[in-house]
Amino acid sequence: MLNGIFVSPCHTSVYFTPGLIAMINSIRIRTKLLLVLVLTGLSLATAIWASTSILYERMMQDRIAKLKAVVEVASEQAKALDAQVRAGKLNRDEAMIRFKDASRAMWFDNHTAYLGIIDTDGIWFMNAAVPKIEGTMGNKLPDGRYISEKLRNAVSSSEDGLVAYGYPRPGGTEALPKMTFVKKFEPWKLIITAGVWIDDLDADYHAVVYRLAGYGLVLLLISGGLILLLSQNIIAITIAHHLLHGHKKVVCLIRERQPRSHQWFG
Repeated sequence: MLNGIFVSPCHTSVYFTPGLIAMINSIRIRTKLLLVLVLTGLSLATAIWASTSILYERMMQDRIAKLKAVVEVASEQAKALDAQVRAGKLNRDEAMIRFKDASRAMWFDNHTAYLGIIDTDGIWFMNAAVPKIEGTMGNKLPDGRYISEKLRNAVSSSEDGLVAYGYPRPGGTEALPKMTFVKKFEPWKLIITAGVWIDDLDADYHAVVYRLAGYGLVLLLISGGLILLLSQNIIAITIAHHLLHGHKKVVCLIRERQPRSHQWFG
């Protein structure tokens, strides 16, 4: 026995006790239908939350995959140049200059995102958006730490990593959420980075949430109207059934604003 429900140990059947059945029967039909509507609304809200969360995660993973691809391209360029150095076809300084020039041109996302390269000491080797910080530690974050320090720490114990921080877009002044993928290039003691702003992801995510919530609200309003009509129809059928079978008293539910909540027909 569990809360008025008896489960047979020998069978999978579930039996409701008379007390539970009586309690369920005592609930008005309209209340039962409203409970169904509430449960439907909760289920719909849960489904919207789950689907939008999955969508946001997928959008984020797509951004990360793009960053990794861009960094990998730059890393392969560095490897190719380093191979020429090892083969004696280039000296190290010339190879690094070629790598810097090639990386400076690697803008993406409609020329809004770019590559940045620091050395393992946190000095900017190349920054396509802000060339003036090259040869320095660069800009600081609001917490007082250098961005290059944050990027360097992301690969202190691994070959690559992800970093999130706030930084203005090129030409802007407002710090916006940015996600950056970083990867070491050990032969030259460099760290290759590529970042994208993710404020647009948040905007797209909220737009989808609001749209789905709007659709859900419309469905709930339609369902509520249908449930109201259905409850009135069931009550009318119930009254007609009792009258047809000659019951001495029939309860007819009326609106709460009237002086009495019941009318008796005998």
